This record gives sequence, structure tokens and C-alpha cells, in this order.
Amino acid sequence: MKQRYLTILLLLIFPFLLIKELPLLWARYLVGLGIIIYLLAQSFLKYDLKQLGFTKPSKADWLYFLPVIPFTFLILFSKFKLFKFCPPEPLVIPEGTPAWLYLSVYALISTPVQELIYRPFLINHLEEMLHNKKFIFILSVVLFSLLHIAWRAYFVFGSLVVGIYLVWWFMRTRNIVLITIAHILAGMVVVYICFI
Repeated sequence: MKQRYLTILLLLIFPFLLIKELPLLWARYLVGLGIIIYLLAQSFLKYDLKQLGFTKPSKADWLYFLPVIPFTFLILFSKFKLFKFCPPEPLVIPEGTPAWLYLSVYALISTPVQELIYRPFLINHLEEMLHNKKFIFILSVVLFSLLHIAWRAYFVFGSLVVGIYLVWWFMRTRNIVLITIAHILAGMVVVYICFI
């Protein structure tokens, strides 16, 4: 039981390690990397691929994926008129990082890791501890939103809204494949607009 609470504690601590203004940035990044490795190891040691959502997408998954496409284009086209919630400066991206490199790392590493930890691992983990689906839903969304605290309130609110949809989708279908692709699409557009 203690290990279950340790996991929740680590998920609460992790976002605060990413805040640039706090001292010992690289040391905190190393601790954060250790937390990610620990959580990923726990994911694959404790759950099989089906429990982690690596299954063939169903028709319902594809139906839930459809709203992501217009949402992504709405974000992209709103850049020119409505997009005012970007922070004034990149808060986590080191200066001079080439756009292609950052977008590649975001799409191929950051987003799949976020989805694996904050959807199937966390939700399966919480379901073993708790039996209240609404509380599991809320806690999962809140922890995912807190992950984005390094980008200020701008992205905490945005990730709260997106997180509600992604957690709802995962809890209905238990498939992580299209959810990860949806997160990559929406996130890359936001990253491109705000930071590149």
C-alpha cells in the first residue's frame, strides 16, 4: 500500500521539478528523469500491454478521435486573431533549441510518456486503491493539469480542459493509441504557436 501512495506523491512532486525559476535546475531535471524511469518501470512491471491500453483502436476510439481534428485546426487558425494565452517566454525550452528537435522530442518522447503515465498507469493504479470512479476521474485530470505548471496557468487551464476529454475517452475505451496521437496533434500545434 505504501508503494501506491509513493506513486501519487511522485506524480504530485514531478511538475514542480520543471519550474525554471527554482534553483538547481539540472539537478531537478535529473530527479525528474529518475521519477519518469521509476514510473515507466512500474507501468511495465505491474501491467500487461492490454491493461496499458495498447490494443487495436475500436470504432468508438475513432469516433472519439474525430473531434480532435477540427479542434487542432481551430487552435492553429486562431493564432492569428484569438491566441492570447501563450506565456511571454518559453519556460522550459532551452534557448537556441532548433524547432524540429523540440517538436520531435515532444512528439516521440514527451507525449507518449505523459499519456502512458497519466492515463493507463495512473488510472489503473487509482482503481486498485479507490472505488469511486468520479474521484479517480477528477484526480487523474488534476494531476495531468499540474504536470503543465511549468508553463504557468496558461497551460494548466488548457491541459485541464484537454485532460477532461482524454481521461473520459480513456476510461470509456481503455485504448491509449489514438489518445496519444490526439495529444501529439493538439500539443504540437500549441507548442508551435507559442514557442516557435
